[in-house]
Amino acid sequence: MDRKIVVTREQVITPLKATYNDFNDMIVTTTENEEIKISKKREQIQNIILGAIEGNRAIKLGYSEYMNKEYVSVAEYFDGTPSKQVSNAPQSTGSPVKVQSSTKTHGDNRSYVLSYAKDVAVAMITSGKECTVKTVLDIADQFLAWMNKE
Repeated sequence: MDRKIVVTREQVITPLKATYNDFNDMIVTTTENEEIKISKKREQIQNIILGAIEGNRAIKLGYSEYMNKEYVSVAEYFDGTPSKQVSNAPQSTGSPVKVQSSTKTHGDNRSYVLSYAKDVAVAMITSGKECTVKTVLDIADQFLAWMNKE
């Protein structure tokens, strides 16, 4: 039984940086110095945010409520024209999400490789090392090559 996502509030932000807390939730700092938590369960939203940080793009977040607690449930690139449809998938009016388009992954391996690379990035960041989106994509490409025995 799928629960329908009902967006109760929308917010347009420009993410400046992202870090991870002890629970691997993403903490996004906006250009307005606001901190927004993105659950570790929302990997697709985290990928959109990482692409927006690298491309210096605005995104529109949709908030929903579960057990009287607000959380970010959807995200899409925001290029000045609000979308009438809010969905769980990115609705880009500009270039595609960098994390998805830059990695040479196929089929089921695509999300597995990106998830692995994100986990490595979290480990790097929590140990005090710098990690860029390019580093994450390079790790994903290397892991895919290993999986495919290239």
